[in-house]
Amino acid sequence: MVALVLLTVIVVEAAVGLRRGDFHAYFLAFTFLVGLTFFWGVNDYGLFKLAMFCQPLLAASLASLLIRMPKPWSQAFLIMTLACTVYSQSRYTLMSAGLTGGGVVEVPGISAYGLDFAVPKVTAISDIALMPAQGLAAIIFRGSQVLYPSVARGRFVSSPGSEPVGRVADQQLKHELSSTAPCLSETVTCLNAVHGEAISDMRFRDHLKIFLNALRQAATFPVERFKALGEKQERQRKERTNIPYRLWNSDFWEYAPNLSDGDSPLQLLTLKRAFLFNTASPLKNPRAYGIFQLVPFDEIRNRLMFIPSSRGPDYYDGRFNASFYQPEPDPYRPGSFMSSLGTFLMLEVLRPTQPLRLHISFTRSILGASQVILPQQATIKGEFSTRVSFVGAGSAGVYSAPIWPVWRNGHAYIAIDFGMQPASFPNVKTGLMRLYNREFAIDHRKVIGFGRDVSAISEKEYEELRRPRRVENFPSGLLSDPGLEYAGIYEDGWVSDESYVKLAAPQKNESVIVEGMIPAIAGLANGRLKMIVQVNDGPTHEQTLKPGTFRIRIAANEPAQQTVVHMRFSERIPLPGGDGRLVSALLRSIGLQ
Repeated sequence: MVALVLLTVIVVEAAVGLRRGDFHAYFLAFTFLVGLTFFWGVNDYGLFKLAMFCQPLLAASLASLLIRMPKPWSQAFLIMTLACTVYSQSRYTLMSAGLTGGGVVEVPGISAYGLDFAVPKVTAISDIALMPAQGLAAIIFRGSQVLYPSVARGRFVSSPGSEPVGRVADQQLKHELSSTAPCLSETVTCLNAVHGEAISDMRFRDHLKIFLNALRQAATFPVERFKALGEKQERQRKERTNIPYRLWNSDFWEYAPNLSDGDSPLQLLTLKRAFLFNTASPLKNPRAYGIFQLVPFDEIRNRLMFIPSSRGPDYYDGRFNASFYQPEPDPYRPGSFMSSLGTFLMLEVLRPTQPLRLHISFTRSILGASQVILPQQATIKGEFSTRVSFVGAGSAGVYSAPIWPVWRNGHAYIAIDFGMQPASFPNVKTGLMRLYNREFAIDHRKVIGFGRDVSAISEKEYEELRRPRRVENFPSGLLSDPGLEYAGIYEDGWVSDESYVKLAAPQKNESVIVEGMIPAIAGLANGRLKMIVQVNDGPTHEQTLKPGTFRIRIAANEPAQQTVVHMRFSERIPLPGGDGRLVSALLRSIGLQ
């Protein structure tokens, strides 16, 4: 509403400015007409850019109004304007830095580091050209371990005179463009100018001629032919540097060279903060390198690296069916992040143990009433397929059964197949949003849920996990302990018809205490809800629960290496008030005593 009022004031001021002959008013009127054309033509991108470009004109109209107002009034109006917009300006600033909700970002919190950091030279990795900012942004996005993510590895050398990989790639790209498409020779000259080659020797008229010729050639060059040329060059580049493979009905490129090749020292480069991958298995004794960390390659174990494939591409190649998307703030963990996931993730394991276990922290709690059930057919692919132990609805933090990766040409691979089709977010538009493109969703992503962590650990590390004796204080008690295994529990403590937790080993004569509440709503209010609890492989305990609080005690079988508490309910109902999540009870705590 505040924005509409300010916009109305500026439009009126611009109309008055037209009568005075103000240049900014004429320019603003022109952009307004262009905006109407874009609006009726459903040109989203044009409107987006126009909103950016017209900001100086809007500011000029506001300044013109303030100049002509009496000083006390102009000061008051300016203060009111700043006060009314400080919230939105601050919110968008925090969103752009990835510090609050409302959007996804490539590298959350990167603004805090500034731009004053060194980037190591990378050699012998690829002939692709990426500017440092692009590579930096894509590190976490593609899950890659090195600065240049289109190939998943590289050697970091300190020898002087090493030519930056970007310049080498540009020279090769110019050669390919010149030899494959002679009609683009002028564009090759433009590429030279980008790197400052012979700029001082060129007059403005020469620059203008190159620019106009490039526009003419781009306009006359057949679009399909140009597209085919680009696809051919990309295919040839991959064929020169990589090896095509097919695993689990998915095609992918094996990145070369192998990290174990060569005699030069190898360093693994990652961001200091892990996001989706390797959160539960941090690097040991890394060396700080600005916003990155370096560690000798021969000191890492079980490091996961995302590999784009035909069934699970990265965001740049598969906008609507990507394996995972950029990090976004986790609503249940302030200061933490999660990533929306697609159906299939291909992963390479650097220096794996035999066997290993995969940790998956996953949630569907916020997807809406019809999409909260955890994927019951999810599997992990290796030499043998193993089922992910998902049950019930909401969220889960599970460790897999032992996995042996598949080896191809010195590389170890595993994959996660969630076994379900991704779905779009609900398309709900209200207010003014109903005036424009009501049929198009605000969020175009198709996902199966959100991932908090995908990590690999050794069998020994799994056996040495420190499991909690008690879970309470939701959601922190559920999400903060890497030793806790659970499934079928919403982050705020609600459970559906099936769930389990794995606690520490029971001591002599200890029992499992389950405390919670049954709401007096819908099918749960009749007093006939049955709860069945089983501890490890012991007998089942069944109890009929009425609305209100409950406390159940079950003797724990011992000796045992862990305490597995499995809970089932006879009914589940959707939460009212627009929530819609399927629930059976609200847990207060579950633990050994």
